[in-house]
Amino acid sequence: MKQKLKKGIMTGAILLSVASIGVLGGSTYSKYFTRIDGEGTATVARWSFKANNETKTIPNIKLTNAYNQSKLLQNTIAPGTSGSFNIVLDTTGSDVAIDYAVTFENCNEKPTNLKFSYGGTTSDTLEGLEDVLKGRIALNDDRTKTLTINWDWQYETGNDESTKATNDEIDTKDAGKTFTFDVIITGTQVNPV
Repeated sequence: MKQKLKKGIMTGAILLSVASIGVLGGSTYSKYFTRIDGEGTATVARWSFKANNETKTIPNIKLTNAYNQSKLLQNTIAPGTSGSFNIVLDTTGSDVAIDYAVTFENCNEKPTNLKFSYGGTTSDTLEGLEDVLKGRIALNDDRTKTLTINWDWQYETGNDESTKATNDEIDTKDAGKTFTFDVIITGTQVNPV
């Protein structure tokens, strides 16, 4: 019986020791924990960029001119005519500043003496204006911008009779051609940082 009692005390002591270790050890590894829930929102800035009131393709640009109908067929150009065409950029509805660039491709059969100008820059080619046909429409700027590209085909170009005669021959060779070109207008969001 003494042995049973000893065994019982021993078992009780072991159980008490394990329970004490569990309570003490458990509190050693406990931590404070609080969970707070919330929601996040972000409104994505709107994007809108149009050229000549279109978002994908613009209508064909025609070189217009001031001409005397009794001397020149309507919708044609010739030495002695000039005019302009507009590219209207519209960022109305956009919540970001926009960088724009106008480039030209596939320019075919341009009359040799036909010149183009924009913003004080004059060029023999449309591509020669690309460096000045770019810029930024800031968020606080007017939301539309009109780019007016002027063209001029001088009558009898040159400083002396020999040069004028040569240019007249060149102008004559350009007769009957159809001048075509592609216009590419890009708008890119300005990096906000």
